[in-house]
Amino acid sequence: MYSSSTKRHILPPPHTAGISLKGLRTHIEPSQVPSPTEAIEADREKWESQVFYTLPGTHVPLSTTDYVAIDQGLPASSRSFEVFAQSSRPGTGNSSPKFIRLSTYSIPSTSRLAEELSIPLAAVIQPFADLDPREEPVPVVAFPDTLPPRCAKCRAYINPWVSWVAGGNKWRCNLCGHETEVASQYFAPLDNNLVRQDYADRVELRKGTVDFSVPSEEYWASQPPDGFIPSYSTDPSSKSRQRAPEPMRFCFLLEVTNEAIQSGFLHGACLSLKNALYGYTQEDGTMGPPCFPDGCTLAIVTFDSALHFYDLSPNQSESPMLFVPDVNEPFAPLPSASLYVGPSQSRTVIEQLLDNLADRHSATMTTSACFGSAIQACLSSLAHHGGHIVSFVRSMPNSGYGALQPRTAVEESQLYDTNKEKALFSPRLIEWGKLADQCGEAGVGVSIFMAPSSPVDVASIGVLASTTGGDLFLHPLYKPVKDGPVLGSQLRRLLSRTTNYNCSLRIRSSTGIRIDQHYGNFYLSEPSTPSLGILDADKAITCTFSVHKALSSREYAFFQAAILYTTVQGERLVRVINLAAQIAELAGNVFRFADMDAVTTYLARHGRNVSADMRNLHAHWLASLGTRQTMFYLYPRVLALHDLDDKIALPDQNTGVVHEPSLMRASHQFMEAGGLYLVDNEEVQGLWVGAAASPQLLLDVFGVDDLVGVDPYMTVLPTLQTRLSLQIRNVFARRLALRGGCVLRFFVTRQNMDAAEIEFADLLVEDHNNASLAYTDYLSLVHKQISAAIQNGTPLNLGTGLRAPW
Repeated sequence: MYSSSTKRHILPPPHTAGISLKGLRTHIEPSQVPSPTEAIEADREKWESQVFYTLPGTHVPLSTTDYVAIDQGLPASSRSFEVFAQSSRPGTGNSSPKFIRLSTYSIPSTSRLAEELSIPLAAVIQPFADLDPREEPVPVVAFPDTLPPRCAKCRAYINPWVSWVAGGNKWRCNLCGHETEVASQYFAPLDNNLVRQDYADRVELRKGTVDFSVPSEEYWASQPPDGFIPSYSTDPSSKSRQRAPEPMRFCFLLEVTNEAIQSGFLHGACLSLKNALYGYTQEDGTMGPPCFPDGCTLAIVTFDSALHFYDLSPNQSESPMLFVPDVNEPFAPLPSASLYVGPSQSRTVIEQLLDNLADRHSATMTTSACFGSAIQACLSSLAHHGGHIVSFVRSMPNSGYGALQPRTAVEESQLYDTNKEKALFSPRLIEWGKLADQCGEAGVGVSIFMAPSSPVDVASIGVLASTTGGDLFLHPLYKPVKDGPVLGSQLRRLLSRTTNYNCSLRIRSSTGIRIDQHYGNFYLSEPSTPSLGILDADKAITCTFSVHKALSSREYAFFQAAILYTTVQGERLVRVINLAAQIAELAGNVFRFADMDAVTTYLARHGRNVSADMRNLHAHWLASLGTRQTMFYLYPRVLALHDLDDKIALPDQNTGVVHEPSLMRASHQFMEAGGLYLVDNEEVQGLWVGAAASPQLLLDVFGVDDLVGVDPYMTVLPTLQTRLSLQIRNVFARRLALRGGCVLRFFVTRQNMDAAEIEFADLLVEDHNNASLAYTDYLSLVHKQISAAIQNGTPLNLGTGLRAPW
């Protein structure tokens, strides 16, 4: 710990405007109100020392905790285990909360009870979430002679919660109750306990989450409808109505306008792509591995006022460029074999192209950008295969298909708080929505890296990513030194994480429960079947459900999510996620097993004092973030780094695990003028240095003994041979690993000296900023509303005018 000249708490730092509680304000001591960080720390302490078993009837860990979950499927010989006594079945398997979370794990037994409680009934599904290295991978189940067994009525997949009847010749669906004949290849006799004798060998009957291998054409993705994809798509494979699974194709689309070149954004994009394909030198001098998926192919396309395609065939000294000036009917002028190549086979020509791409276009001085036409051209090469378009955009598309004209700040501000404000959050031209639908229907995902110096109309171009399951990344006023490493890590994460394509999702529930709405970034090809060009480990889809028939508390409520997808290696699979939840007749039990993380994630999907571009960007993120990322984004993690003891954030001598310091509440009222604080919301990391920080603290962290000498423009902390420097760098390294290597934008701000202090203060979400009440004021308001409802004898529901906390 570091002593400072004073222990006084700081005054509220400068921040954007907030609102205050109206009327008489009761003084509340902040330290006496419920602390979000205390709950987070208590949950982390509990689950760091034990594993979580997924059987119904237990509280799931918070999404912010790094826990180990065991899919609760024990072999038949383990039926006497105490943990298994909670279930009446010998092999009930429940999926991990990392794959599916419910807003409550005790479903209200009637629709009236659900309405009175006003708690949203929702499920957050993150099918390909990253697992802890200590957890078992999802098993793959193949049926060589038949297809996966499915209910003949509701089409649900076989799972651990079905029951066997007629001597094992039929199985009763846990969702609809229908009895389905067992195929002869799948038959096994039952023992005296009505358990299949091959139970121990049937993973699909023991695990809540499995992947079924489905190589049959019946499960292949369908080709887009005739006329849906432009006629200039001439791929010969389009003659087949089914799309054979194959390794994924990536099309890297780069803007080469004068502004993109002069800003350094094109060079940064090329360098990031080259490092991702062939490896790179890290800060410590070691080589970072390449992260492009094995077996996949790539194309490189550039655009300004025209389109440029490159022949990447191997055994060339330089890549020939084909120029396509017609942006009204764009097409891919090269055959697939020359356009899409393996990075290893064509390494020489690809590296030469990326190293010289900026020079090849530096003389054009073009300011026009035909981004919409470029997407059309890339789509024409992917329409009958599916794949991923990864684009790098600097300018607003102002020519070609979907050309846009800039909207002035005055014009934009005149729309706020009017009936026309909704126009800011939808594409200005119908062409962008149509293009997004075409990509989604073709199984093509679109991700966009944006580095604008002025508005680019995220509402229009962003719909491409929001409809297809892609990503939006923003680097405003791109600076190579500051933004280059972040851009590179984002691209590496995009390529290295689990990603699948040609995806479709179907969520089923048991009798009495109805799936209502779906929320996320997808294309709704059918009312109940979200389709996605791509779906990766960081994305989640939320659905709401309702109780429309009385449920029995003696039974379970069942949910099954089935995701049909093609892996990047070209294998067609169905991931089946099963969950059983208790049914409650009492309101207390519904609330007792409520999951705040899932409720918050659901509410974040619905709605915004910044520019339209920023609002649309954050809306896109929140629509598909997983529960863990959503919670960290909405309540940033704050650490006091000047108070670390000698053991924290250092490798444990026995296990080698680095334990993070305890979190503190996100409010200036818990900060000291002599402190050093880190804030992290999974988008940005900020380091605040107090004006009264001791010289020794500054020396140990920054290598200088005076606050004036701290460089506010540093992008990484210096590597110093001090214990505190090592501890802080260990914290950064651990979080980097948990994000899959994705670097966040980093800033340092000194108290009352740097403008970035405003950004830091806006992340202190318990204070009254960002046009919201302070946490204590909000609790006071909720308390008054509840008291008024109790005094008036009215029920706690939205119909009384009570503003529910959720």
